[in-house]
Formats: sequence, structure tokens, C-alpha cells
Amino acid sequence: MKYTLATATATLALTAAANAATVWQGDMFVATATSACGSAGINAGDFWQAIFAPKGLPGNNASSDQFALFHPHGFAAQIVPKSGTLDKAIAITLTTIRSDATTKINASAGNHSFTVSPPAPSTGTASVTISWTQTDWFTTGCNVTLNGVLVRRPGDLQL
Repeated sequence: MKYTLATATATLALTAAANAATVWQGDMFVATATSACGSAGINAGDFWQAIFAPKGLPGNNASSDQFALFHPHGFAAQIVPKSGTLDKAIAITLTTIRSDATTKINASAGNHSFTVSPPAPSTGTASVTISWTQTDWFTTGCNVTLNGVLVRRPGDLQL
């Protein structure tokens, strides 16, 4: 858990250097996962904690949305869309860190599909719905869809 919290802090530090970040947080649930995902420890019904920091809001990155996921079994991921906006993004930079300190950075295109509603939340937006479908995640044939409703964090996240 300490490692996950350290990773979360480091991930969001990229978003908002010494400022308070404007974020939405909640759980993303694995709605569907093919059997090939079992070897990666991803199964339908699992949940991941998530933090979404839209671009341009107080304390956030000015040019790109940032999305972070934390798996309860010691895995974290940061997603930065190449277009700058997570909604409808297909090209992303995906940085992952595992509990054994293995880090991997992937720049990928074409095997992701994101939907964010509303696509550009403002500081007054109470909740954000996110859906993410990923094909060939971790291994060929591992296709996953995650869905979640994230709520605006009361106050800002101090880093």
C-alpha cells in the first residue's frame, strides 16, 4: 500500500508541480475481460482506483488530461493521451509500475478507446463517467473494458 501511495503521489506530481490539483476520483470496474487476461490478474468484476485530472484546470497540466489507475494487487498506470484530451483518445502514452518496481513506458495507438462524459469537465462538474476499452493488454488476446463514475474531490489534492 505504501508503494501504491508513493506511486500515486509521484504520478500526480507530474500533473501539478507544487500546486493543488483539481481531480475526480473513484473506482473503475472491469466490465468485461477475455480469458487471456487471467494470466495478468485481470478479471471481470475487479475494480481499480482511479484519478482523473483534466487539462487546463487549476493546478493541472495545461496541455494534456491525465488519468491514473491503481490495481489493488500492486500495479499502477498513468495514461496521457497524445491528443491532449482523454475523450475519444486512441494514441496514448501508458506508463506502468508494478509492485516489484518494474516500470514500462508504452507509446501506443489504435488499441484503446476512451469515452469521457462530460468530455471537458469544469471545476463545478460533480462527476465524470469514463469508459475504457483496451485490446491486447499485457498479452495477446487480453481485451478489457473498464467503466466508472468518478466524483469531484472535495477541495483540491495537495501535493
